[in-house]
This record gives sequence, structure tokens and C-alpha cells, in this order.
Amino acid sequence: MSYCCHDDSHDLTSSTPVYERTFTYKTLGGKDPRMVSVSDIFCSGSKSTSHKSLLRSIKEDGCVQVFTGGTTGWSPTRLPSSIVKQMKKSTRQVPLYIHCPFTIDISKNDKAIGGLQNYLKSEPSLNKACILHMGYGTENKLGTNLSELSINHKTTLLLENSAGKNLGSSIESIRKVYEAIDSSYRISVCLDTQHLYASGLCRFESSEEVATMFDTVSNICGVPGAIHLNDSKVEYCSGKDRHESLREGHIWYESHDTLIDLVDIALQYDIPLISETPDPVTDREILSHLV
Repeated sequence: MSYCCHDDSHDLTSSTPVYERTFTYKTLGGKDPRMVSVSDIFCSGSKSTSHKSLLRSIKEDGCVQVFTGGTTGWSPTRLPSSIVKQMKKSTRQVPLYIHCPFTIDISKNDKAIGGLQNYLKSEPSLNKACILHMGYGTENKLGTNLSELSINHKTTLLLENSAGKNLGSSIESIRKVYEAIDSSYRISVCLDTQHLYASGLCRFESSEEVATMFDTVSNICGVPGAIHLNDSKVEYCSGKDRHESLREGHIWYESHDTLIDLVDIALQYDIPLISETPDPVTDREILSHLV
């Protein structure tokens, strides 16, 4: 299991570089979970100081999730050769997850397929998966365009569920998307806990509820390829995408029992946990106690 943490408080309409922090936990060969990564995320146009910080972190631990084109760019920037070399040398084999820009919406724009292909073929020696928001169009259009993806890429595509009224905010919407996909390309799902809560799919009030949610999604999409582990600044069923640090929001402020349940599921299925919250230090401490 991997655990990564980054701050999502950036302006989604900006094309400027995004500098973030990550934390990663990983289980290898049934051993106890151990910290793997504390690293800055590299983005298009980032400064050399950020590169040095990222390199230092990779040497010590590893790196998990990056925005290689910022939050809006359709063309990913290649990671510096020094970073790629260090990641390849890492004995801990920490995978690289690339988050696609929020502007790539293939559920509405056919031309966006080319942008998605750019990310799927980027960093082929390191990239384990690309994470994509489902968009604001129709399930059928998204499924049809996903069916056009080249199967030559080795990278898995993970579709992320939504907090609002756009695609992937309900089980029915998720089901329609995956039923519309006619492709042998590797497509799975990335579950965001804050989005599940805000869209009304899961309150995280009991172990049974969490298990049912996980089984329901897995029966549709297969076992999730990643989980975005976020608490929520907004109330249940609000329809708003507002992340909060673990134990500080509406989901796990009063009790962290179902947080433990979710971590146990991630350990069982070796699912990376990626946290996108304002306070990664607190999240890191909480996760270290849970595991």
C-alpha cells in the first residue's frame, strides 16, 4: 500500500506551476507498512530548488503523484533526467502516478483524447497510472471516447469519482460509464473519499457501509487502482469538492473507526492512498498511528 499526500488548495484555473508535498507509505512482501516518501511534486516550469528538494526526497524515500503539466496543460513536461535516474535506482520501487489536468474532459471534447494520450505515454518507464476526472459531459460520450484509446500504452487509466453533479457522482453514473467502455485498455477507478461523502455515496459511519461501498464499486470497475484519502470541509451530500485534513473534517472528526477500516482494505488489496489535504504533516502522523 502506498500513501501520498498533496495540497489541493491551488487555483484550478491557473496555468502556473503547482508545488506540493507528498507522503507515501508502502507495504512490500507482507512486511509492516513503512514510510517511503516525503517529496515535493514536480510540475511544468518548476524551479531548480523544487527539483533539488524532490531529488533529496527520492533518495531518501520515493515519489508517488505528480502534475507534470500543471493543472491545465494538455502537454506534460518530462521529469528532469536526474529525477528519473534516481527513481529508477530506488530499491523501494515506488510507482509514479500522474494526475491529468482538470481541463482534459473527453466526455465533452473529442480533441481532449489527444491530450489524454500524451499523458498516458509520458514517463513510460516510471508511470504506473494516470488519474483523470470524468468530466461534465455524458457517460456514453466518455465511454465511447475511452474506447478509442490506444492499447499500446503500458499505463493504467484511473477514472476519479466526482463530488458534484458531473459524471461519476453516483453509482448509476459510474456504472453507465464503464458499461459504455468497449476497449481492452486497462481502465480502473480512483475513489476519492471526500467526493464519495459530498456526493452522498458514503457517510463512512460504519464498517458495513464502507465494505458495501467498496464491494459495489469493485463489482462495477474492478478493485480501485488508488484511493484519494481526504476528509471533508463540507457536509454530507453537499455536492461540493472541498478537502480537509484527516480528523479535521465532517467525515472523521468524531471517530476514525471507518478510517481504520479503509486503511485495512487498502492494505488487503495493496491500493495506494493519496491524500490531497491542506495539512500533510498531520495526516502523516495520523496514518503512522493507524498502520
